[in-house]
Amino acid sequence: MFKFVPIFHSYLIEMKHFISIVILFALFPLLSIAQSGTTYPKPAILKSLQTVSPGEGRVEIVQDSRIDDLLARHLEINRRNDGIIGYRILIFKENNQNSKKAAFDAKAQFLRNFPGVEVYYFYEQPESKLFVGDFRTKSEATKLKLEIEKFFPKSIILETRINFPKLDK
Repeated sequence: MFKFVPIFHSYLIEMKHFISIVILFALFPLLSIAQSGTTYPKPAILKSLQTVSPGEGRVEIVQDSRIDDLLARHLEINRRNDGIIGYRILIFKENNQNSKKAAFDAKAQFLRNFPGVEVYYFYEQPESKLFVGDFRTKSEATKLKLEIEKFFPKSIILETRINFPKLDK
Protein backbone atom coordinates (compact mmCIF):
# COMPACT_ATOMS: atom_id res chain seq x y z
CA MET A 1 0.00 0.00 0.00
CA PHE A 2 1.38 3.35 1.00
CA LYS A 3 4.78 3.68 2.48
CA PHE A 4 5.16 6.34 5.10
CA VAL A 5 8.43 8.29 4.80
CA PRO A 6 8.99 10.87 7.48
CA ILE A 7 9.66 14.13 5.70
CA PHE A 8 11.18 15.74 8.78
CA HIS A 9 13.90 13.03 9.03
CA SER A 10 15.07 13.49 5.43
CA TYR A 11 15.02 17.25 5.92
CA LEU A 12 17.44 16.89 8.88
CA ILE A 13 19.85 14.75 6.87
CA GLU A 14 19.89 17.29 4.03
CA MET A 15 20.38 20.13 6.51
CA LYS A 16 23.42 18.38 8.08
CA HIS A 17 25.04 18.04 4.65
CA PHE A 18 24.28 21.65 3.81
CA ILE A 19 25.79 22.94 7.07
CA SER A 20 28.92 20.78 6.59
CA ILE A 21 29.45 22.19 3.10
CA VAL A 22 28.95 25.79 4.28
CA ILE A 23 31.49 25.31 7.08
CA LEU A 24 33.99 23.73 4.69
CA PHE A 25 33.74 26.62 2.23
CA ALA A 26 33.94 29.18 5.03
CA LEU A 27 37.17 27.69 6.45
CA PHE A 28 38.94 26.99 3.16
CA PRO A 29 40.08 30.60 2.52
CA LEU A 30 41.40 30.88 6.08
CA LEU A 31 43.51 27.74 5.68
CA SER A 32 44.98 28.82 2.38
CA ILE A 33 45.85 32.31 3.69
CA ALA A 34 47.60 30.85 6.74
CA GLN A 35 49.91 28.79 4.54
CA SER A 36 50.76 31.18 1.74
CA GLY A 37 50.62 34.63 3.34
CA THR A 38 53.82 34.33 5.37
CA THR A 39 57.01 35.81 3.96
CA TYR A 40 60.44 35.21 5.42
CA PRO A 41 63.60 37.28 5.02
CA LYS A 42 66.34 35.95 2.79
CA PRO A 43 68.87 33.99 4.87
CA ALA A 44 72.06 35.90 5.69
CA ILE A 45 74.25 33.10 4.37
CA LEU A 46 72.78 33.48 0.89
CA LYS A 47 73.14 37.27 1.02
CA SER A 48 76.78 37.03 2.06
CA LEU A 49 77.56 34.51 -0.70
CA GLN A 50 76.00 36.70 -3.37
CA THR A 51 77.66 39.98 -2.38
CA VAL A 52 80.65 40.97 -4.46
CA SER A 53 83.67 42.36 -2.62
CA PRO A 54 86.68 43.92 -4.40
CA GLY A 55 89.49 41.45 -4.96
CA GLU A 56 87.30 38.40 -4.30
CA GLY A 57 85.53 35.95 -6.56
CA ARG A 58 81.85 35.96 -7.32
CA VAL A 59 79.37 33.23 -6.40
CA GLU A 60 76.19 32.89 -8.40
CA ILE A 61 73.51 30.61 -7.02
CA VAL A 62 71.03 29.34 -9.58
CA GLN A 63 68.02 27.74 -7.90
CA ASP A 64 64.28 27.87 -7.62
CA SER A 65 63.16 30.83 -5.48
CA ARG A 66 61.05 28.48 -3.36
CA ILE A 67 64.26 26.97 -1.96
CA ASP A 68 65.13 30.38 -0.48
CA ASP A 69 61.68 30.47 1.11
CA LEU A 70 62.05 26.97 2.55
CA LEU A 71 65.49 27.73 3.97
CA ALA A 72 64.26 31.00 5.48
CA ARG A 73 61.23 29.24 6.98
CA HIS A 74 63.46 26.53 8.47
CA LEU A 75 65.77 29.14 10.03
CA GLU A 76 62.81 31.09 11.44
CA ILE A 77 61.29 27.98 13.03
CA ASN A 78 64.64 27.11 14.64
CA ARG A 79 64.98 30.68 15.90
CA ARG A 80 61.57 30.43 17.60
CA ASN A 81 62.34 27.05 19.18
CA ASP A 82 65.09 28.57 21.31
CA GLY A 83 67.38 25.55 21.08
CA ILE A 84 67.63 22.04 19.69
CA ILE A 85 67.06 18.56 21.03
CA GLY A 86 70.16 17.20 22.74
CA TYR A 87 71.40 15.88 26.07
CA ARG A 88 72.26 17.24 29.49
CA ILE A 89 73.50 15.50 32.60
CA LEU A 90 71.37 15.79 35.74
CA ILE A 91 73.83 15.91 38.65
CA PHE A 92 71.58 17.10 41.46
CA LYS A 93 67.90 16.71 42.35
CA GLU A 94 66.37 17.32 45.78
CA ASN A 95 63.05 18.45 47.19
CA ASN A 96 63.72 19.40 50.81
CA GLN A 97 63.81 22.82 52.47
CA ASN A 98 67.52 23.35 51.91
CA SER A 99 67.57 22.08 48.34
CA LYS A 100 68.38 25.47 46.78
CA LYS A 101 71.44 25.97 49.01
CA ALA A 102 72.53 22.38 48.42
CA ALA A 103 72.12 22.86 44.64
CA PHE A 104 74.36 25.92 44.66
CA ASP A 105 76.93 24.09 46.78
CA ALA A 106 76.88 21.27 44.21
CA LYS A 107 77.24 23.83 41.43
CA ALA A 108 80.31 25.35 43.10
CA GLN A 109 81.84 21.88 43.57
CA PHE A 110 81.16 21.02 39.93
CA LEU A 111 82.69 24.24 38.60
CA ARG A 112 85.82 23.72 40.73
CA ASN A 113 86.35 20.32 39.12
CA PHE A 114 85.02 21.03 35.61
CA PRO A 115 85.52 24.70 34.70
CA GLY A 116 84.12 25.81 31.38
CA VAL A 117 81.14 23.41 31.36
CA GLU A 118 77.76 25.16 31.40
CA VAL A 119 75.66 24.61 34.55
CA TYR A 120 71.88 25.15 34.65
CA TYR A 121 69.78 25.47 37.81
CA PHE A 122 66.03 24.85 37.58
CA TYR A 123 63.41 24.99 40.28
CA GLU A 124 60.27 23.03 39.50
CA GLN A 125 58.19 22.99 42.63
CA PRO A 126 59.05 21.25 44.91
CA GLU A 127 62.40 20.18 43.36
CA SER A 128 65.70 21.91 42.74
CA LYS A 129 67.58 20.45 39.78
CA LEU A 130 71.07 21.02 38.47
CA PHE A 131 71.95 20.12 34.87
CA VAL A 132 75.33 20.40 33.17
CA GLY A 133 76.44 20.58 29.55
CA ASP A 134 74.87 21.02 26.14
CA PHE A 135 75.57 17.85 24.18
CA ARG A 136 74.37 17.12 20.65
CA THR A 137 74.91 13.36 21.02
CA LYS A 138 74.52 10.91 23.86
CA SER A 139 78.09 9.69 23.38
CA GLU A 140 79.42 13.21 24.11
CA ALA A 141 77.36 13.31 27.29
CA THR A 142 78.49 9.82 28.31
CA LYS A 143 82.13 10.85 28.04
CA LEU A 144 81.68 13.64 30.60
CA LYS A 145 79.33 11.56 32.76
CA LEU A 146 82.08 8.98 33.33
CA GLU A 147 84.30 11.74 34.72
CA ILE A 148 81.48 13.32 36.76
CA GLU A 149 80.48 10.06 38.47
CA LYS A 150 83.48 10.32 40.82
CA PHE A 151 81.94 13.45 42.36
CA PHE A 152 78.23 12.94 41.56
CA PRO A 153 77.51 9.18 41.54
CA LYS A 154 73.74 9.63 41.00
CA SER A 155 74.16 11.64 37.78
CA ILE A 156 72.05 10.60 34.78
CA ILE A 157 71.86 11.63 31.13
CA LEU A 158 68.55 13.10 29.97
CA GLU A 159 67.31 14.11 26.55
CA THR A 160 66.14 17.73 26.60
CA ARG A 161 66.20 21.00 24.68
CA ILE A 162 69.72 22.45 24.72
CA ASN A 163 71.20 25.76 23.59
CA PHE A 164 72.49 26.07 20.06
CA PRO A 165 76.20 25.20 19.82
CA LYS A 166 78.54 28.20 19.94
CA LEU A 167 80.12 29.00 16.61
CA ASP A 168 83.88 29.49 16.80
CA LYS A 169 85.34 32.13 14.52
